[in-house]
Amino acid sequence: MKLIVLYDNELKGKQRIFPRDIRNYIGSISNEEDKEYTMWHKREIPHLIYMMPNRKGFAIVSYKDDEFTKQLFERILETIKKNPTINFQKGNIKTNIKEAYIINYNYVQMKDQFEERRLKTPMLMRQFERAKSITRDVKEIDQRALEKLVIDEIKESIIYMNKSWFDKDINLDDLMLVFKDLKYIVVKYKDDQYFPAVYGTIISNKKLPDFIGYNIGLGYGELEQKKVTQRRGK
Repeated sequence: MKLIVLYDNELKGKQRIFPRDIRNYIGSISNEEDKEYTMWHKREIPHLIYMMPNRKGFAIVSYKDDEFTKQLFERILETIKKNPTINFQKGNIKTNIKEAYIINYNYVQMKDQFEERRLKTPMLMRQFERAKSITRDVKEIDQRALEKLVIDEIKESIIYMNKSWFDKDINLDDLMLVFKDLKYIVVKYKDDQYFPAVYGTIISNKKLPDFIGYNIGLGYGELEQKKVTQRRGK
C-alpha cells in the first residue's frame, strides 16, 4: 500500500521537508494506539516507510498486506483529512493538503532480471566497526572490502525484511551485485548519532526491492529506476 499526499502549492526556494518531518507530523495527529506504528521506536523493521518527500507532497509505504495494516492506513488517511494544515517547525514551513489517497503498492518479486539502479537516498549500514576498518582514511578506502561489505548489507537487509514482514525465508546465494561509482559517506542520523553509508549505482541479476539497507523507515536506501536489461532469449 502507498498513501500519497499532495500540497495545495509546491514548496519554493530553499524550503525542504525530510522523512523525519513527515513522521513527526503523522505522529502528532495519530491516536495513542497508532503512534506505536506511526512513530516506531523498536529495533525492528517498521510497518511504515516514510519516503523522501518532494516539493509537491509526500508518500508513506507499507508492504504488509494484512487487515490490520489496511485499517491503519485508512485511519492515517482520515486523520490527515481532518488535519489539512501542516506546520513544519524545521524551516518554519506551513502548507495545506490538497489531496490524499491510497493506492496499491506491492513488495517486489525478486525475479531474474538484469537491472541497473541508482541509490536515490544513501544506504545506511549496520556493521559500524567493519565499515570503520575499511574507511579509516577516506583518501585510501579499500574499495574491494567496501563493496564486499555493501553486498553483505544488502543481502542481510533483504533477508531480514522478508522474514519480518512475510515470515518468509529466502536464499540469496545466486544474487550477483556489481557497483558503479560507489561512494562512502557518513550520514548524520541524529544530533549525536552517525551511520556509515554509501551512494552509487547497483547492477544486479535480480529485480531488487525499492528499499535496501538499514533504517529504511526514514527513507534511507531507496533505489530509483535507471535502466533495465532483459536477459537474451527471455
